[in-house]
Amino acid sequence: MKKNIKTIIILLILAVLAGVVFFNDQGVSETTSGPLRDFAVADTSNVGKFTISDTEGNLITITRDNAEKTWMVEGSEFKAKPENATLALEAFKSTVIRQDLDESKIKTTMNYLAVRHKKVAIYKFGEDQPFKTWYIGNATPNHQGTFMLLQKKKQKSTIPFIVYKPGLRGSLDARFFTSFKDWQYTGVYNYGVGEIRKIEVINNDKPSESFIVNVNDQSALTLLDGKNNPVPVFDTTQVAHYVTHFKKMHFNHVVTDHTEAQMDSIQQITPDLTFKVTDKNNSTKTVDIWKIMEVPPGDSIKKLNVNYVIASINKSKDLVRLQYYQWDNVLKPLGYFLPRK
Repeated sequence: MKKNIKTIIILLILAVLAGVVFFNDQGVSETTSGPLRDFAVADTSNVGKFTISDTEGNLITITRDNAEKTWMVEGSEFKAKPENATLALEAFKSTVIRQDLDESKIKTTMNYLAVRHKKVAIYKFGEDQPFKTWYIGNATPNHQGTFMLLQKKKQKSTIPFIVYKPGLRGSLDARFFTSFKDWQYTGVYNYGVGEIRKIEVINNDKPSESFIVNVNDQSALTLLDGKNNPVPVFDTTQVAHYVTHFKKMHFNHVVTDHTEAQMDSIQQITPDLTFKVTDKNNSTKTVDIWKIMEVPPGDSIKKLNVNYVIASINKSKDLVRLQYYQWDNVLKPLGYFLPRK
């Protein structure tokens, strides 16, 4: 019984502390003299970044406040999943109040929000302070809305509301992930028709299998060997088909089971294979690939891992794993395009 009382007291203290943080967050001076109702962001083209945090201590920032206006996971070299960014922008633009809360439910909802919520701070391009911040609670019992409270700059609304995005059933917090894994874009090569101008494949294990494909503005193809010598006769259909495979090339996952020293050591070794793909804007993306030699469970001799390779994208220190079966269509030697003898 005493143990249960202690647990209850601890929970109450945590709830009070959470409430203090909630009501005094990020330099918020005071609540307003009334409610704030305009959750929606009318022009999402002005949104340069947004941060998402939760009451478990997780935090992630998604930004496109860069020269390319590309959504990135801030603090990393990885793009953010564009579909997730689109979901967030749609919510920013369309979310409206479904209904006001009864007086009796306002205090209860505020207490719930103080203890558990996701906080989404929305920034305009080039600004250091969010112009709107959402505090997102749980869904209503009928899943027709979400309990939320709005902050505009440094003032918070005095009361929360039940809000919703028309056409969406369930809680809005499902659109706002705090996990890096959920935001990290796995795309490596995703080129549309006519976007590629050059593909260079450097095979350091077998240099004679290296080659270069050039594609001009009219989609005419030329094939060169690894020494930049033109190949006079080749299968143009196969080469043209090969170029199309660079539209959905993804990595499987980021390497997390190596120390920083181990990853540095790998990158000091000459890659077994390197891809360099240049687009019509003369931008080149490089992927260095190392085969994995490891000792299988129950064995004592190192063997080739036939499922994965390790790769670096644009010389990034963050290494990723690629699956052979996903990249098999581009792992071709020069001889693949030559006439059969």
